[in-house]
Amino acid sequence: MRRLVRETLRLYPGLPYIERVVTVPDSIPLGEPVKLSNGEVVSQIPVLPGQVVVILCIAIHRMDSVWEDPDVFRPERWLKDLPPSEKLCSGWAKTLAFSDGPRNCVGYRLAIFQYKVILTGDLPLGEVQVRRGCLPVNVELL
Repeated sequence: MRRLVRETLRLYPGLPYIERVVTVPDSIPLGEPVKLSNGEVVSQIPVLPGQVVVILCIAIHRMDSVWEDPDVFRPERWLKDLPPSEKLCSGWAKTLAFSDGPRNCVGYRLAIFQYKVILTGDLPLGEVQVRRGCLPVNVELL
């Protein structure tokens, strides 16, 4: 069940994005240098107080440079197929489903518990079929 919840929240986080207001001048490091339209190559983005930074959790969770088959619902990936830790977030289940750091969701443990209670009551034991379009995907629960 833990894998099912993790994979669901990786693909469909409760908040698809997080906004933060910059309070002190800083810079956001980029994973790889980027060439701008003027030819300049940058490896960080400067941010100033008052600017709003939007973190697209749903996009980060689906980056093909991090996740193999990022748009495929595969709970079994949480057994051993995780990407290297330096590519993952440090939040709950290595995702940003509940944000991260000092401003993460204070109720995330309750939310996870509620997900599990709902799933336990709604799902039969054994095998579950999740339908995506016309193609069934088999999910085996522990």
